[in-house]
Amino acid sequence: MTSNIGEYGQALRAAIGEDVSTNTGLTFIIEPQLGKRITRDETEGVSVGTSAVTVGDTVYKANEHLEYIVQDGDLDHSGKWRKQAKAATSTTVEKVGNFEQFTVLP
Repeated sequence: MTSNIGEYGQALRAAIGEDVSTNTGLTFIIEPQLGKRITRDETEGVSVGTSAVTVGDTVYKANEHLEYIVQDGDLDHSGKWRKQAKAATSTTVEKVGNFEQFTVLP
């Protein structure tokens, strides 16, 4: 997946690998190779992806990935980035997806 520096309004997706449709405590992390980590939650537009979506060669299964709509100013560095999804399954357990890489073009 690639984006352009300064883009916003498009959905980023990150897999968790199991059904999190009833979970709360959703967190979406985007992090440039150089720069500050951005962590977002449900109050900032993070939601469970309720439909299956294919992006390039990656299939995000329904209810097994999180989506975050990129806000103005989020993608402020060009280069390699990574993203990750987390969902609390209880007060003592959190499911964490693997980091996925993407590129932000100048």
